[in-house]
Amino acid sequence: MSRLIKPFLNLGLVLCLGGVLLACGGGESRQAKYLDRAQQYFDDGNYDKARIDLKNVLQINANNADARYVMALVEEKEGNWRTAFANLNAVVELDENHLQAITKLGTILLASKRIEEATEKAERAMQLAPDNANSLALMAYVELARENADIAEQLAKQSLAIDPGQETAAAVLVSIYGKDQPEMALDIAGKALEANPTSLPLSMLQMGMLNTLGRSEELIVAAERLIKLHPDDNTYIFQLARYYNAAFRTDDAEALLRESIIARPEETELKLFLVNLLSVNNDNETSIAELEAMLKAEPENYQLRSVLGQSLFRSDQIDRATAVYEATFEYDQEGADSQAARDTLAAFARSQKDWAAARRWIDEALALEPENPGALINRAGLNISEGNHELAVPDLRRALRSQPDSVQGLLLLAEAEKSGGKPSLALENYRKALAVDANNVIALFQVGALLAAQGDYAGAAISLERLVKVQPESVQATVALVEVYSRLERWGDAETLVGSLTANEATKSVADLIASGLSLRQSKYDEALAFAKSALEANDELTGAAVNATRAYAGKEQIPEAIAYLEPYRARHPDNAGLVDILAQLYLGNQQLEKAAALYAQFIELVPEHVSAYVNLAGIYAVQNKLELLEGLYLQGLAVNPGNTALQLSLAEEYQSQGQIEQALALLEEAYQLDKTSQAVINNLAMVLMDRYPTEENLERVQDMTRGFENLNNAALLDTAGWLQYRLNNAPQAVSLLQAAQKNGGQGIDYWYHLGMAYHANGQPGLAKEQLGKALENPAAQFNGREEAQKIYDNL
Repeated sequence: MSRLIKPFLNLGLVLCLGGVLLACGGGESRQAKYLDRAQQYFDDGNYDKARIDLKNVLQINANNADARYVMALVEEKEGNWRTAFANLNAVVELDENHLQAITKLGTILLASKRIEEATEKAERAMQLAPDNANSLALMAYVELARENADIAEQLAKQSLAIDPGQETAAAVLVSIYGKDQPEMALDIAGKALEANPTSLPLSMLQMGMLNTLGRSEELIVAAERLIKLHPDDNTYIFQLARYYNAAFRTDDAEALLRESIIARPEETELKLFLVNLLSVNNDNETSIAELEAMLKAEPENYQLRSVLGQSLFRSDQIDRATAVYEATFEYDQEGADSQAARDTLAAFARSQKDWAAARRWIDEALALEPENPGALINRAGLNISEGNHELAVPDLRRALRSQPDSVQGLLLLAEAEKSGGKPSLALENYRKALAVDANNVIALFQVGALLAAQGDYAGAAISLERLVKVQPESVQATVALVEVYSRLERWGDAETLVGSLTANEATKSVADLIASGLSLRQSKYDEALAFAKSALEANDELTGAAVNATRAYAGKEQIPEAIAYLEPYRARHPDNAGLVDILAQLYLGNQQLEKAAALYAQFIELVPEHVSAYVNLAGIYAVQNKLELLEGLYLQGLAVNPGNTALQLSLAEEYQSQGQIEQALALLEEAYQLDKTSQAVINNLAMVLMDRYPTEENLERVQDMTRGFENLNNAALLDTAGWLQYRLNNAPQAVSLLQAAQKNGGQGIDYWYHLGMAYHANGQPGLAKEQLGKALENPAAQFNGREEAQKIYDNL
């Protein structure tokens, strides 16, 4: 159906003025005069003058249906589809029997895929005039949309028998025959055009079929004819130039454009098309030379200047490009052109990481115009480049208020929000960017990545599939989509994608790498190992392949073999922190704690901001009973990662185990001030306050901090909520919450001790003794409250 849309959006049906003009009390002759003249202007293609006369009619009589119909035709010709549609609806409201408006409305509705509404119009048209060519054509179009090709064919032929130049009917038959009987389709389009020689839709139908059949010379003749019919429309000049070029008549294409430029020297669009043609047929320097000559003749033409500057920039001629833009200020100091030049110069400076120059141009632009969107976007981009994502957000929001469809602004805002830990807002803005530019590769990739991170693999697949269609050569896009397919267990689709990379020698090693990952996900460890080794044989820098080989060995429970494989590879890539981390994990799994500890220490040197390395090394020290090293290790991690919750909690726990309760409390208070929403921080702080400093004020504070814990299915949080109720002397509620904590998986000394104490307070001695006995069973296990628990146990 898509082939039918364009022809029908430009239908120019014959206007019948045989009806009675509606009047609102006089002026009939003046209305008729203006309407006749408007019709003549419309027929001559002078739409501006036609619009003036039609407004004159409608000022006299706003309910003149025929005037509104011609106004709809004018709006349609100028591409104002909404206004055209509104006028057609108005016509039908004024005159429910206005056949021309009904059929045109139906055609537009079909082009918009509103089939049910179009069907109503077609049925109404057939009721009014079943033998009318336009009625038959619209019904044919409807039947084609409903996939009733046989009925559509019959109706279209009936329409053409009545009116051989009926555009919609011809388009229906061309659509039906175009694929399997292109010669017949071409014949239909040609005959319809003979009957209606000025019809643009029919000309486009004919040219479409000539193009399908590869008849380049006939296509050129048809395009030349269109230019004669529409000598001032650049669209057909560009089209003919393309046809000349495709037929290797490049001199003719260039000559056509140069002649057109001479005839209309004010048309910058023609000049830029010539420049593009020269770039395609020759080289970039040829097109740059042409642009320089054009700009020399028109130094104030900023459009030419901008294209020249961008061409030089893309050719890495940064200094020349900068000079071209700076010359703008000779002709414009404070206007729109100078502001555009400043924005571009700032962007150039940013690309070269010349932050000082970028700020100079940005400041100049904002001094002239504080809300200049280009300058605000540039300043935001500069802040993002410097890692100041929070500073970028206000500028971007201001810029987007005046330019809501700025793709660059939306992408930068999404990037800032993503880096600021707001993935939902980032996703929303990437989607807004796609609403403006559906094929934006950055937005498509990021939407896929964000949805995958949220576990929405089906949604991620949709975005990444589009990306792969738009950019099939992108290995990154293919890899991402394969990963998503594997998550969805769409193994066949994933393997097909990998096959597309395998066919290309340049990407075969990457294909082997991806295939090894797919095999791993399916627990095909031998297959994964073979693919990974094949990838590394072709390219030893594919670290992921070495990792996959290691995981394949581990999957086969061959940890020594995994270590033996990874050690020499890691020796060849000593600065790869990821390999150090994986090898350390293997040593841990193989109980080689000293080697694991040494590697984690090295890993910390390579990537000091990687928190898990400190945590893992601390775990090794704890197992080795090297407790004296723990505090220093955690402090080292916090020096590099200030405010990191995981490290703060680990160090606080270490302080508690050493009896340094005040230090633990201070650290937890600091963590709470940094993040008052972290359940882990709240939970640990609450327990210290309740166990060590259970004042009335502190218990009230804990009650505020932990509000809502009682409604969560988390054992540790339920335990805290229950212990708070115990401290508040609400034993029944404490028992209920502490029982829920154990039902949710809470096991261990603290859970047994807390529930035992609650049972005791609630007058349930048997259950209290059972729980406290479990908590006290191991005499070596120390916990806060042990002495009190022992006394109560002994007395039960």
